[in-house]
Amino acid sequence: MPRRTPLYERHKELGARFTEFAGWEMPVQYTSIIEEHLAVRNSAGIFDVSHMARIIVPEEYEDLLSRLLTNDVRGMKNYKLKYNLMLKEDGTIIDDMIVYKLPGKFIVVPNAGNDIIIASWINKHTGEDIAEIVTEKYAMIAVQGPKAEDILQRVVDYDLSTIKFFRAAECKLAGVDVIVSRSGYTGEDGFEIIMPSEKAVHIWDTIMEAGGDAIRPCGLGARDSLRLEMGFALASNEFAGGRTPLEARLEFVIDWDHEFIGRDALMEKKESIRELLMGIVLESRAPPRHGFEVYKGERLIGRVSSGGYSPVLQRGIALAYIEKEEAIEGNDVSVKIRNKLVPGKVIVPPFIKKR
Repeated sequence: MPRRTPLYERHKELGARFTEFAGWEMPVQYTSIIEEHLAVRNSAGIFDVSHMARIIVPEEYEDLLSRLLTNDVRGMKNYKLKYNLMLKEDGTIIDDMIVYKLPGKFIVVPNAGNDIIIASWINKHTGEDIAEIVTEKYAMIAVQGPKAEDILQRVVDYDLSTIKFFRAAECKLAGVDVIVSRSGYTGEDGFEIIMPSEKAVHIWDTIMEAGGDAIRPCGLGARDSLRLEMGFALASNEFAGGRTPLEARLEFVIDWDHEFIGRDALMEKKESIRELLMGIVLESRAPPRHGFEVYKGERLIGRVSSGGYSPVLQRGIALAYIEKEEAIEGNDVSVKIRNKLVPGKVIVPPFIKKR
């Protein structure tokens, strides 16, 4: 039976349609994916992201933790976040994650369904049971969009304008102790809130009431189309099949000046990369999907890892691994959709400007 978040019953009351994702039963949409997508781009949306894993590692183990991550976390200042990758010895990606530094501890937030995998990997390589899974103990809500700060400011006792991007604060929201970070997966300004699971419904309702007509609940469908427009990776798609950060164009997440598992393998592979993750904007509204073939003329040059319809561009868009020699911005290519070659152009993501 799939896992459910503390907000499951509230989603049902709001008329959500559900889907199973990474072992969780989650709302995929409430009204329409396009309406929810545009609400986030133009106003604000609220997401239940409690399916994301949450793992606590004590601060005293920062040296050991850093050896498992591509982006060095040693010496991180309190209330700072870092985007990070965890690799196998061969340099392929296990998962991407956000690492929070709070007084006395790190909170590692990998992708949904990966709490046991990541905690076990940490414990295996440190030789101690230092990773505590708290996914069920704490819930997580995201408020995203240009009006997110204004709405959330009405219900917290902290000046949100002082929280910079990828920074966090501990404060009270509707009388509840929470962690609020300026972060998200949409490309819009916004916040992610970690709270005790038993307070999740109260906090959700408080934010919805504060937002009124300016905020709407959003499901995984809109979350996926929003991240796709920004070119953000979805681990189950972009990292499937043993991809490295070099192929996924995530070298900016690598701090080469520290030792980490997979570093030596990546160094060896630097000059032998055969494919790169690129964006493709189609001339059609037809949505490309995972696994669709990409062609240069009649020659197969790659496959789509993520694809869909962009409500902002009103075009089909895709992330695709294509041959390195063809990974040139402006290159004319085609994606096979329903046995027809649909023309498009290669771009370097994002598909739209971050706002």
